[in-house]
Amino acid sequence: MTDPGLSNRLRQHSRRSGLMVGLSMAAAIAILVGVFVGIYAALVPWLSDIVPPQIQAQEQTPTAAPAVAQSRAPENPVAPTPNAIVAAIRAQQSPTAVPVPAETVAPEPTETPEAFEPDFQIRGGQSINFRSGPSTNDPVIEALPPLTPLQYLNEEEPTQNPAQDGDTWRRYRTEDNQEGWVREIDTEPYRE
Repeated sequence: MTDPGLSNRLRQHSRRSGLMVGLSMAAAIAILVGVFVGIYAALVPWLSDIVPPQIQAQEQTPTAAPAVAQSRAPENPVAPTPNAIVAAIRAQQSPTAVPVPAETVAPEPTETPEAFEPDFQIRGGQSINFRSGPSTNDPVIEALPPLTPLQYLNEEEPTQNPAQDGDTWRRYRTEDNQEGWVREIDTEPYRE
């Protein structure tokens, strides 16, 4: 024979135990997430040269926003006068003369920039930030994928923090004629 009171107490005890297990799991997950965020925040200065933060990547991405911003009306628009409106309508309605092609003059040849001759490349394995100056504090021009060919421009700068940035920064040019800086430890001699 089973005691109904005993069965009820056992059910209540198992419910409380399940609730405590669930609460302790939630607390453990919250603690682990907090620890992960703390470790990630501590590693960001060292990882910022390997993988650019999304904010920097979005700032460097060319968009059509400037063209849209230029086509907007001014902040304090001035209402056109009735005479200006009538003049604009007449200008649109008046016939326009057919343009006569002008004599074309061939442009004078300009000096072509030096041909791109790669002598280094990004070391394989990960993308590297191409920076506007010789420091991890300088803005990122773009993230260069592994094996990107680079032309060395014979400029070097020692790092301010050798433990974090390596020994030397070098100035390079990419195939699309962008110039910037990469750490020496992130490059290797060019191989086709």
